[in-house]
Amino acid sequence: MVKLVLAGWKPGLNKVALTKAIRQQCECSLSDAKSKTDRLLDGETVEFAFESELKARQFAHDAETFGVKRAAFSTLQVPVSAAI
Repeated sequence: MVKLVLAGWKPGLNKVALTKAIRQQCECSLSDAKSKTDRLLDGETVEFAFESELKARQFAHDAETFGVKRAAFSTLQVPVSAAI
């Protein structure tokens, strides 16, 4: 799994587009997606977990296009027992 952390935003951030992208690409409810967007706007970092690096990078690209300042990646170590 790949962890993606969004931090900061640029003036003019497209809140609606970011919320839609979170909802669609992270498969969460509208209220959860809106909450994550609002937390980002309040200065918090927001974390997401993706099954593949490709999906994480696609989402990061979209988020940066909408006005997110920075997206950072890290690989999550999954215990062998959890991967079975």
